[in-house]
Amino acid sequence: MSIPTDSFSGLLVSCMAGVTRGVIVKTAINPLEVVKVRLQASYVDETSCTCFKVIKDLYSQDGSKAFFRGLKPQVKRTCIKQAWGWPLLMYTSKFLDDYSLSSPVKQGVLGLSIATVDAGLGTPFERLRMAETEKTSLKLNLKNAWKGMGVQWCKLAIQWPGFLVTQDFLKKRRKETLQINNLAFTDLTFIGIQTAFIVGAISAPADFANTAKQVKDKGGQSLLTRNAFQGMLRSLPVALLSLTINNVASVVLLDMLKI
Repeated sequence: MSIPTDSFSGLLVSCMAGVTRGVIVKTAINPLEVVKVRLQASYVDETSCTCFKVIKDLYSQDGSKAFFRGLKPQVKRTCIKQAWGWPLLMYTSKFLDDYSLSSPVKQGVLGLSIATVDAGLGTPFERLRMAETEKTSLKLNLKNAWKGMGVQWCKLAIQWPGFLVTQDFLKKRRKETLQINNLAFTDLTFIGIQTAFIVGAISAPADFANTAKQVKDKGGQSLLTRNAFQGMLRSLPVALLSLTINNVASVVLLDMLKI
């Protein structure tokens, strides 16, 4: 990962681009996230239901508004993340350049750094998002704001390094195959899709565990049931579609900014 500039103006452009991308993408995938969480929560309760039943129930409750529950805290989290995310991404990457690290190791360390800060600052927003999605009241305080941060970190510690390592590898391999320096939008889109399927598959258990903890306050033992395994499989297509949209946008943005 190369840094084109460390100037304030370059950082500001990155932050603004990140906010724009974040707001648009998070709004677009929010209906998918709502359906995924409700579907996963039903299997935690061992009531089991289908994706179509979840959609039908949501629409019958609040109409189209039901699919945008939890959007406000999600957008707030996304906007705040740009204030620390881009400096961390750029300067940590520059710092790691001074060490003889292989590209996968470097991307992995960078991803873990981002995941750790994201879990620490973002868990309260995640709790609010989940509460709004399930239409439950939640008043945050110092005792409960970071509840479930460990599970949230596990999820992010898989997704962030997985995304950075995979997309970096696929982009380099594609450039070598085509013997070019700049990839076309179609190439970046395909790389984003491949990355989403790989990361989505390996992070599925942590994603399910995060919902179980945040929505139902269930621990890791909630994963050790047949019902939980079925829930992961049932929610995986929705999770992959959501992650695909998110990852394609991220891969394209990183390439545009030459990061």
